Amino acid sequence: MKLLVKISLLLIITGFYSCSGTKCLQQNQELYIGSKLILKQKKEPRPFVLKYSGVKYSAAYISVWDLPNGSLFGFPTVRGIPIRLIMYNWFYNNKTKGFSFWMRNNLGEEPVLIEDIQPELKLKRLIELFEGYGHFGTTGHLEIRYRRNKKKAFVKYSIEIAEAFKYRNVEFLLEPSQAALQNSIEACKKRTVLRKGLEYNLDTLRNEKLELFKQLRNDGFFYIQPADIIIEADTIGRSKVVDIRIRINNNLPPSKLTRVSINRFLFAIDSTEQKNRPGRYYNYLYGKLRKSFLDSLIFIKSGDVYSLSKSMETIDLLSSLGIFKSNSLTYDALSGDSSSVAARLNLTTSDATLLSFNVKGSYKTAGYIGPSIGAKVTQLNLFGGAENLYVEADYYYDFPIGIFRERISRSSGVSVRSILKAPFSSRVVKLPRTSNSLPFQFASLNLEYNDRKEYFRMFSWNASYGFEWNKTKYSRHRLDLVNLTFSDLLETTARFDTLVLENPSLRTSLVNQFIVGTAYTYVLDKRSNEKVPSGMFFQGRLETAGNSLVLMNRLFTNDTEGNRTFFNLPISQFIQISYDYRYYLKTGRLSSLVFRHIGGFGIAYGNSSQMPYIKQYFIGGTNSLRPINARSVGPGRYLEFNEGEVNQVGDIKLEMNLEYRFSLGVRLKGAFWTDAGNIWLLREDPERPNSGIRWGKIIEDSYLTAGAGLRLDIDYLILRLDYGFLLYAPIFIEGSKWIWQNKLPLSGIVIGFGYPF
Repeated sequence: MKLLVKISLLLIITGFYSCSGTKCLQQNQELYIGSKLILKQKKEPRPFVLKYSGVKYSAAYISVWDLPNGSLFGFPTVRGIPIRLIMYNWFYNNKTKGFSFWMRNNLGEEPVLIEDIQPELKLKRLIELFEGYGHFGTTGHLEIRYRRNKKKAFVKYSIEIAEAFKYRNVEFLLEPSQAALQNSIEACKKRTVLRKGLEYNLDTLRNEKLELFKQLRNDGFFYIQPADIIIEADTIGRSKVVDIRIRINNNLPPSKLTRVSINRFLFAIDSTEQKNRPGRYYNYLYGKLRKSFLDSLIFIKSGDVYSLSKSMETIDLLSSLGIFKSNSLTYDALSGDSSSVAARLNLTTSDATLLSFNVKGSYKTAGYIGPSIGAKVTQLNLFGGAENLYVEADYYYDFPIGIFRERISRSSGVSVRSILKAPFSSRVVKLPRTSNSLPFQFASLNLEYNDRKEYFRMFSWNASYGFEWNKTKYSRHRLDLVNLTFSDLLETTARFDTLVLENPSLRTSLVNQFIVGTAYTYVLDKRSNEKVPSGMFFQGRLETAGNSLVLMNRLFTNDTEGNRTFFNLPISQFIQISYDYRYYLKTGRLSSLVFRHIGGFGIAYGNSSQMPYIKQYFIGGTNSLRPINARSVGPGRYLEFNEGEVNQVGDIKLEMNLEYRFSLGVRLKGAFWTDAGNIWLLREDPERPNSGIRWGKIIEDSYLTAGAGLRLDIDYLILRLDYGFLLYAPIFIEGSKWIWQNKLPLSGIVIGFGYPF
C-alpha cells in the first residue's frame, strides 16, 4: 500500500511538471517567472541624501510589480507551483466552447509572458519616474536571465539614481496684453507650494497648473483651457537647480482673456420652466419644492460672473438630495458677445412614491437563516424640502446554522424599520459640509416583535433623532442627539425562568428597561481603488446613556443610587466605546489580503450594576468567529451547560480577522481565512465562572478558527460558502485546547452573503 501511494504521488508530481507552464508556448515565447528591482544612488561629486525615499521606492516597486503565474501572496519574487497555469495547459485547445473551454477560462490562467510585461518599457518608466521626482541623469539597465531551456526568464532591473534638482527661482509671468488675468495669477502665487530649495516634482507642477486653471475659471475666464497654461523648466546641470516659469500662451484670442458673466439663467424641473412666479414653491407636474430651500443650493444667478466651482457645487449638492434622477447645467455662448453666456439647469425628478414586495431568504450575521416576506415603501420629497421617508417591514422565521446550532433556539418575528431624512439648515447651529454634500437630520423609529421559541417573546422599539454630515470626502459623522430604547419581555418559558433564577446578574440585565442616551459615530473610509494598492477603513462609536434621566430623578425624587426609575422602569446608566479597523492590501491584480480588528468596551456605573442585555457584546456568526454560532461561546472561559445562548454576552469584545482573497475565474472567487477573539465580563460573575477578563492572558483566552471558502459573484449579490474549523478553544482543559488534542468534530459550513468585512 505504501509503495502504491508513493508511485501515485510520483505520477502526480511528474504530471504537474510535465505541464509546468511552457507546454503551450509558441516559438520565441518565454514564460515570465518573476522580477527583482535594485535601486542605488549614483556616485556624485558630493554625497547627497535621498529625501522621501519611502514614497519614491514604493512608486518604483509598484511600477514593475508584475506577478508571474503561481505567485504567492502577491510577491513577484515568491513563486509556488502554478496550479492554475497547469490547469490551463491541461485543457488547452482551440475550441471556443465546451467543457475544456469552460475549465480553461474559469479555473485556468493564461501564461504570463516576457512580452506581456514589456521589460524595456518598464525600464523606461522607471527612469521617467525618478526624473519626475527631479533626479535628472538617472540611468538604468535590465537583465533577462533565462533558464536552461530558454523557455523561462527572470527579469532584473537596476536603477542608479542621481541627486535631485531643486527649485532656484519660481516666476509667474504675464504679457501686458494679459493684464486682465493679473488678480487670478496673484491669488495662485500666494497659495503656491513651489518654494526655493524644494526638490523638483513633476506631479506638483501638474497640480499647480490645475489649480491655476481652476482659479482662472472661477474668476470668470470661461474659455480658458489647461493647454493655455504653460510651465517651463530651465535646468542648470552642475548646480543641480532648476528655474520654473509659469505663463499664459501669448497667442490667445481676446475672448479667452475676457471675464464672462451670466446674461440669463433659466431652469426647469421635469420640463416645467420655473420662472419668477409668486408663491413659496416651485411647482411641477408631480410635486413641488420650496423656493427658499432650492434657491439656497443653486449658486448660479443672472448677472454673476461665471464660476467653475459654483457650477460644480450646485450640481453636486442637488445630486446629494436623492430626489433627482438626473441634472445638467449647460452654458451657451451668445452670438456676437464673448463676454456673456446663457446658463440652463435641467432637473429630472425620481419617482416620488415606490412600493415593493419581496419573498426572500433571510440571512443574519448572528448565525440564522430562513425565509422572510416583506414590503418597502419610499416617499421622496415628503413636505417639499427633500424630506425622504423610507419604511421597511418583514416577517421572518429563522433557523440556526453552525457547529453549535443544536444549542440555539429558533426565532421568528415581525420587524418594522423607518427613517425620515431631510437636509439640515440652521442659522444657530452650523454643521460642517463639503462642496458636494449637505448635512442631514434624521428621525428613525424601529419596532420588533421577536419570539425566541424556547425562551421568551419580546417587544422592543428604538427611536432616535440626530444629524449626519461629511467633513471631507473620506470622513463621515453621525450624532444621535437622542437615542431611546425600550424592551419588554411579554412572556417567558419555564426554561428561561430557571436560567434567570440561577443567575441574578442575567436577571438584572434582562429586566425591562428604558434607555435614554446619546451616541456619536465617526467613519474614515480610505479603501483601495484601481490606482492605490492599499487602503483602510475605520469606524468608531461612543455612546452614553442615563445621565439626563438620573439628573431629573435627583431633582424631583428621593430615590437612592441603584434604585432610580423613570415611569417605574430602572434607569440604565453606562458608557460604551466600539471600533472597527480594517486594512486592505492588493497583493495582485485579482488577489488581496484583508485584516480587521474590532473591539468594544462597556462600563455600567451610577444607577446600574450591569450593562443592559441588548447593549452587551456577543461573538460568533458568519462575519465573526466562523463557523461558531453567535452567542454560543464566552464570556471568557465560561462554559454554558444549559444549552442556551442568552447567557453568552459580555462587557468587552476583542476580535481579529485575516482573509486572503483570490480569483478562481470570472465570477468565482476563493478565500483562506482565520478569526480570533472572545468576549469577557469586566468583573467576573460568580454564576459564570471564569467569565472575567484576564488582561495578561487575552490571547490565551481567545478562540481561534480557520477555514476556506468560495464566493460566487453574480453582479448584484455575492454568495458565500465557507467551511471552517474551531482550532483552539480556551474552555477546554490543558492538553485538550487544540483541535488535534481534543479530537472533537468542531467544524461546519458557513453560509453568507457579501464579504464578511
